[in-house]
Amino acid sequence: MYPFEGYMFVLKNMIHNKARPEGSICETYLIDEVSTFCSHYFEPNVPTKHNKAPHNNDEDSEVEERLSIFKQERPFSLNDNPYYCTDEEYNAAHLYILLNYPEVGPYIE
Repeated sequence: MYPFEGYMFVLKNMIHNKARPEGSICETYLIDEVSTFCSHYFEPNVPTKHNKAPHNNDEDSEVEERLSIFKQERPFSLNDNPYYCTDEEYNAAHLYILLNYPEVGPYIE
């Protein structure tokens, strides 16, 4: 399907006056264009389709300062298999980080 056909499908589904679909399609297109144009001039705090926050956005609860151990970046690979550690392995790793990581020292004291 060509992109134009897909867009026409969207416009045809949005028409309200089935007796005169051409005029209704034009009206729908113009309303979409005008609302898109006007939305660029709204204040940044007004939600529009161009500045929507991502779903499940927890901006307020985001912690800015993190330990450097959690800032490690590694390349993403489709062949990676997740490794789930046992409770014993998790507790051992947790204890090791708490006892040996220098950035955790101020929190322990």
